[in-house]
Amino acid sequence: MKSPRRSDDVIELSLVSFSARPGITEILRGILTQIGINPNQIIESSDHVNSKAMVYVKSLAKAREFKGRLRQLNLKEVEVRFKTLHAKDWKHKWKVDFRPFQLTKTIEVVPMAQRKSYKPKGAKNIYIETANAFGSGLHETTRFMAELIEESKGKFKSFLDIGTGTGILSLVAFNNQAREVSAVDIDRRCLAAAKNNIRENGCAFKEFFLIDIKHFPKKRQYDFVAANLITYELIRSKRKLVSLIKPGQYLAVSGIMQENFGGLKKAFRSLPLRCLKIKTGKQWVAVLYKKVGAQNSGPYGD
Repeated sequence: MKSPRRSDDVIELSLVSFSARPGITEILRGILTQIGINPNQIIESSDHVNSKAMVYVKSLAKAREFKGRLRQLNLKEVEVRFKTLHAKDWKHKWKVDFRPFQLTKTIEVVPMAQRKSYKPKGAKNIYIETANAFGSGLHETTRFMAELIEESKGKFKSFLDIGTGTGILSLVAFNNQAREVSAVDIDRRCLAAAKNNIRENGCAFKEFFLIDIKHFPKKRQYDFVAANLITYELIRSKRKLVSLIKPGQYLAVSGIMQENFGGLKKAFRSLPLRCLKIKTGKQWVAVLYKKVGAQNSGPYGD
């Protein structure tokens, strides 16, 4: 007899390909994104035998919805797995799977469980506990965003982190001279994890908002706004995003698949923004914009 599912259980939905060919994990990640999963929540792994892309979902109904969408795709040579992890197993899995890694030129990310034992390599360390939220910073879009923040060091003091997850971008901003930081998420567990990570890293941020960015207080404006969301959400919230930036200051966006970048540029074309940088990876794009006067807005550079 199966034990009843508890409220703190997590469902692991994974795609497995019995191939380790280059590019397979990117294909699996693309499939999960295609069915509506936020790319920042996807974890990938591979060895000499197979490749895997996983997402962890709290809602059983949502996990079943994603599984149904995958079945409709009639995937070949890809196995769909669906497994419930109890809270203790979930936390243990993160401690086993999550390893220190270099996020930017100056910042290394270290799991909280290794805080005392890990010997730093000279970079600044950010300590992350991922057991209660999704996203460790390993995803390409998170790295792009962190790099854009680091490359803008000295140009901002106030920072807004939209879709904060574990709070990793807020911590990157703090390590690059931001002192007024606000973190926003629609997931209560993510905000709780972000608060814990920020506190454990010795940062005195006090502004956390459990809210859809569309409903964020209009009067607030920041030097740097970071929005690592899927393309649809970026387009849906485009005017709101611009309203949150001080004149002459910065907006970084990512979570954009390469095939969706043209649509995003078209949707953003009428906004008072000037494109400063574009980072392109194997599958994802990140962009840094500067807010300009409406009279100066126009087509963006490609």
